[in-house]
Amino acid sequence: GYFSECYHPIRNGVVVSIETAVRGLAARGVETIVVAPRFPGYQDADHTVYRFPSLTFPVRPTYPVPVPLAPRLYRRLAALPFDLIHTHSPLILGRLGARLARQHSIPVVYTYHTLIEKYSHYIPLPQRWVRAWARALTRHHAQAMACVIAPSASAATALRALGVPTRIEVIPTGVDLRLAEGARLAPVRESAGLPGDAPVLMYVGRLGREKNIAFLLEVVARISKRLPVHLALVGEGGQREVLAAHAATLGIADQVHFLGTRPRAQVLRLMAGADLFICASTTETQGLALLEAFAVGLPVVAVEASGVRETIGGSAAGIRVPHDVAAFADALCGLLRDTPRRDLMARAARARAADCSGERMAERLHALYDELV
Repeated sequence: GYFSECYHPIRNGVVVSIETAVRGLAARGVETIVVAPRFPGYQDADHTVYRFPSLTFPVRPTYPVPVPLAPRLYRRLAALPFDLIHTHSPLILGRLGARLARQHSIPVVYTYHTLIEKYSHYIPLPQRWVRAWARALTRHHAQAMACVIAPSASAATALRALGVPTRIEVIPTGVDLRLAEGARLAPVRESAGLPGDAPVLMYVGRLGREKNIAFLLEVVARISKRLPVHLALVGEGGQREVLAAHAATLGIADQVHFLGTRPRAQVLRLMAGADLFICASTTETQGLALLEAFAVGLPVVAVEASGVRETIGGSAAGIRVPHDVAAFADALCGLLRDTPRRDLMARAARARAADCSGERMAERLHALYDELV
């Protein structure tokens, strides 16, 4: 049983992680039931997804909040022959999954996908209180687990810093290499409104304050004095209008392309058609989008931060830069003018992605489940 606060049609790292794991485990003969909030107007084609009633709030309208007041559904879940429950957040459904596991005396695990205290600005209360609550919530949930899965060693270190004594295993989210290979053979650029004769930088992810996209806009404005560069932003979020206004203020509105949310296969094709992938987030536990960029052979330039540091590792596939607009712009300009180096980085990127294939990660996950059961 996979219990998550978000699932399709939402597109984010948690959903990709679940989707990749479910597919990889199915290939190994493991049946997975997903439990998530109901999304207004969305119908699941798969009967193995169970949805709790939900409410939406103006603060984050695209992330419905589950209401666990559904006795009939709870009884249906309680009757299912689960061997293990895997929670993907410490919130309402994560706690419900842990309760079911206790009732049936079966193992329960938790993947620490998100540094939730870094997202405290979404709750309109005194931030010091919200961050303290988020840390306490994570610690309390993790302590009740048979094992906590961290997508990176830095995430494991963060859990220990919170005072979590539970066993921790580092298992990154894998990447679908077959989907990435298909994207490399059919890259997308002009059909998405991107220029065919100018460098294109790519960002994929939520358009949220915690992703530090305003920094990327300032970098593009600085580069524009030297190169006719364009920035493609794939994703949605509450900062879209703010970012569009900021781009206009910087005089680069015509060079910034808001492409919205796209199907995953098309996102990979967009990545394959770009010149560099850029990231300025300092809140990643892994940086899954970077790994997907590697899979299509797209070199990465990212701000030096914990999760990103590990995803790039010692590979030549990407470079890490201090959180400084001038330094980041210089690094990008150097790479955009150095095609042979980018070609070398592209080869290193594909090799790096092969080390983190979905199949390998599913194998490790399956072995852990077997041991716990």
